[in-house]
Amino acid sequence: MSLERKLKGFLSKQGVSFQLGKKSFISNCINPACGKEDKLYIRKNDGQTICFKCGETWNWRMLVGRIAGVPYRDAYRVLHGEGAGDVIENALDLKFILSEGEEELDRMIAKPKPIMLGPDFVPYKRAEAAVEYLRKRGVTDERLMDSFDLRYQAMMNAVVFPVMNGENIYGWQARKIEVAPGGLRMLTMSGFDKSKFLLGQKGIIGKKKLVLVEGPFDCLHVCVDEFYGLASLGKAVSQEQIKILLDSDADEIYLGLDRDAFNEVYDVIDDLGMSKTVFRITPPKSKKDFGECTADEVRESIGRAASTTAPFLELYFKEEK
Repeated sequence: MSLERKLKGFLSKQGVSFQLGKKSFISNCINPACGKEDKLYIRKNDGQTICFKCGETWNWRMLVGRIAGVPYRDAYRVLHGEGAGDVIENALDLKFILSEGEEELDRMIAKPKPIMLGPDFVPYKRAEAAVEYLRKRGVTDERLMDSFDLRYQAMMNAVVFPVMNGENIYGWQARKIEVAPGGLRMLTMSGFDKSKFLLGQKGIIGKKKLVLVEGPFDCLHVCVDEFYGLASLGKAVSQEQIKILLDSDADEIYLGLDRDAFNEVYDVIDDLGMSKTVFRITPPKSKKDFGECTADEVRESIGRAASTTAPFLELYFKEEK
């Protein structure tokens, strides 16, 4: 029986309602990472899952394990029945099956490969709709937009943010200019593993003060004065993204993740606090995120930021006192 039919039967038995899209189940089960529902897209053919609210991704083993309340190692038997022969269906499943051997895992999982954007991804300056949209969003610095190599794609009617390392492009995330009722504003390249990169990574060399935010427009708006923006493209910050920050030339890192990202901020401070001076910044209370802020409001937020230490160090020094 196909994985699609297995997943469909499993979701129904668990009382999880869903819509049937052409390629995905659009499920109403709650994502533990962000607490949102009706945002989970479960691809029928391979069970790859993405939350379009926070961007978290996982595969069918983790999904089944979460819903059924069992360890992911038992998910195969939950879906295929007791006694079914276990298999490794693709390389990504390995990280949920192997208990050790990280070097072997790294060798077996394919590394990201550069891509070429087609001729339909034109420089944003060639599209009046893109220029006007960026202007409305308060992005007026052409040098900044050019350094991020912003594009426009007509079929999506979207401004496209290529994710680059050096001069190579590895994926993209886009914002639609106009959205139909109930439609998605954010679009991400199919198959792109954004956890391995940071938006803005191309220009990170030599920057001493980095501001880590979640979204593309946040990233553009926090690039003021000597501060340079990077976006994690979601609330979660992966270990690969942490390594990019640790390996950077920056002395100071400002965490501008959204206000509700308490656990994520804690974890990032814990990972960076030994090597970098870390600050927590938030936009003014009148603004939802940094993507809505003026340059002066960003400067004000940075100006009132206080440095912090890794949480375990803070606890250690309190105990010492």
